[in-house]
Amino acid sequence: MSLLKKLPSYERLLLGASAAVSRFPLVLLSAILGTAFLVMIIENEKGPPEHTLVKLTLTCALGISLFFGLATLTESKQWKKSNAIVLHASGVVLLVLYFLFLTPNPLMPYLTMIRFALLLIALHFMVAFLPFMGGGQVNGFWQYNKSLFMRFLISALFSAVMFAGLAFALLAAKELFGLKFPDRRYFQLWIIIVGVFNTWIFLAGVPRELRQLNEDTQYPNVLKIFTQYILLPLVALYLVILYAYELKIIFNWNWPKGWVSQLVSWFSVAGILSLLLLWPLRELTENRWIRTFTRWFFRALIPLIVMLFMAILQRVGVYGITINRFLVLAMATGLAIVTLYFVLARKKDIRFIPIIVFAIALLSAYGPWSAFTISQHSQQARLGVLLSKSGVVSDGKIIQSSTPIAYEQRGEISDVIGYLAQWHGVNSFSAWINDSTLNRLEMKADRNLPDTIAGLFGIEYVSGWKWQKNNDRNIYSGLKNYTSLDISGYDRLFVSNYLDKSLEDSTHIIVSGPDTCRAWLQPQPPALMISLKPQSKFGENLITFALSEPLRKLTPKDDAFILPDTLLTFETAVGNFTLKAIIKEISAGIHSDSIEVNSLSAYILLGEKKAQEP
Repeated sequence: MSLLKKLPSYERLLLGASAAVSRFPLVLLSAILGTAFLVMIIENEKGPPEHTLVKLTLTCALGISLFFGLATLTESKQWKKSNAIVLHASGVVLLVLYFLFLTPNPLMPYLTMIRFALLLIALHFMVAFLPFMGGGQVNGFWQYNKSLFMRFLISALFSAVMFAGLAFALLAAKELFGLKFPDRRYFQLWIIIVGVFNTWIFLAGVPRELRQLNEDTQYPNVLKIFTQYILLPLVALYLVILYAYELKIIFNWNWPKGWVSQLVSWFSVAGILSLLLLWPLRELTENRWIRTFTRWFFRALIPLIVMLFMAILQRVGVYGITINRFLVLAMATGLAIVTLYFVLARKKDIRFIPIIVFAIALLSAYGPWSAFTISQHSQQARLGVLLSKSGVVSDGKIIQSSTPIAYEQRGEISDVIGYLAQWHGVNSFSAWINDSTLNRLEMKADRNLPDTIAGLFGIEYVSGWKWQKNNDRNIYSGLKNYTSLDISGYDRLFVSNYLDKSLEDSTHIIVSGPDTCRAWLQPQPPALMISLKPQSKFGENLITFALSEPLRKLTPKDDAFILPDTLLTFETAVGNFTLKAIIKEISAGIHSDSIEVNSLSAYILLGEKKAQEP
């Protein structure tokens, strides 16, 4: 009975929902409009989303966090209604400016979404600290964010249950009554529940008396259990793994791998989250270990941050700064600032963490110091150096190279051209190509833009160069004329259409009369395996056609879609028979120390040797 009494009644739910409308009208309006625009985008399944709808959806999504932060700020400071109106009007102006300057380009979709994600991160962390700026409000800050976190979990649970129930009802109506509707209706239902219902439930439980939260000393026991017995053991495991890897680097004197940045990041996030969840308990006598954990956790981070900088700076030194590398550097810089603060500062304030994240995310999104500006300048400078070294550009002007450009140089130039075209658009080549040509290319919106730009420099574009560095290449190739096949001199043709290394039983058994041919792909060393039983004239024979050496002979130009006719053709004698295997299609990864064949298709020809007349 006590549990039932704690559950909210319908009356309380309705009161909370109506209160949310009066407290957060612009938040709910942003959620409803953004949801409606996204549903309209999903409805247009036959074509690309209309740009205005995309812009409106992104703007409304930012409005949810922005107006929520402004509303809680006015409540915490107890500002007059006129001041609150001015503040919210300023937020509307900022969103209008964002909408007007947002120009999603079909050739550069990731650019828009990364900037949007950075702004969304900045606004979410702004919500965390904005109502509690000022001295002596650390406990209120913690209690407020704890309440938001718990409210998020409750609203997510409610939304999941509602979606499951309504989706099953739709399915039942479809199956029982024969109703016909497209599958996208389920996705649209999920968007409506998450966008409107989930937001409304969340807002209904946001604490009202924010100024009184600083006096609240309640601490959920479930958080302590979760942090002590789940999160902290995971942090310890990550710490052991990362320090073992760092010792390996020192002993072998090898540069750290790029993937280590992800591991350090997750370790840091888990550790800092543990610190934040346990923060109010650090002053209790029985929990003094939390202060020890805080002190030594950040000291333990220092060698890992150094390793993180080594991993990313190694890539930057060789290939320049890209958007992704800039963001990793920004994350490492923010982590270093937070670590130094908690190591050196005498009085520590956990509000410093969301403030730093907010500042770095915002600075990374806009300005001459942003990820987009810095990465563009870095890659433009790198392209200029490569073009000058190859003799393609002199004094900033394109010239006809007097000597053939080496494949290695063409590959590096193609890599930079592809990056600039995809991430920064045609205007990033304005230093070498005139504006009229660039405007024509931009209006065409051609997916083969990198090839076209390389052609303007007089260079044959090399596709997929970033997979070919250090002799690493991924190929997916096929015969040019695989529909016509010369079978003269052979009596039987077997076709094995798809052999896959990932299948437990990847054999193909092809039966033609009494003849049987089995073919399968051997993973290591890669080989086409064939077993024959032709007309019972001899016993089962196993033939192995090794693939490593022929694949090594593929020239760099052979990594496209056309295989040389004879390179992957094998022939052998089996008793009185001749066997010929022709690889029709193949997918493989060619690395400096190994070759991995993922799948292949093949023709298998069998011919009987004719007995010579006496």
